[in-house]
Amino acid sequence: MAPVLLKLYTDSQFTVPVWFFRMLAKIPGAAAGYWRFIDYCSDQLKNRMKVLLPTSITLHCSSNSLFQMKASQPDIMTPILAPYQARDPKGLEWSYLQGDSRLIIVAGR
Repeated sequence: MAPVLLKLYTDSQFTVPVWFFRMLAKIPGAAAGYWRFIDYCSDQLKNRMKVLLPTSITLHCSSNSLFQMKASQPDIMTPILAPYQARDPKGLEWSYLQGDSRLIIVAGR
């Protein structure tokens, strides 16, 4: 049955509704790997935010203004985390940062 569904899906003759994936995620144990990945990404983001320390570098942001940021190992997250040097991200900002960290981790693999 699964190969038939996979063939239908890959041939684009059959599309799975969005709610189907949400339903699968709610099945106990079915999404354990997904939640482990989410926790891993969140932990990596928190660790990276803690590492922003001594060496000062100058970065250009999208508005072409300059700002200083301290980072011991500048990487792709350095400019993303730059606005949060003086304050902690809250609410929606934290969700966006977590999404960015997931994207970067997946893209880097």
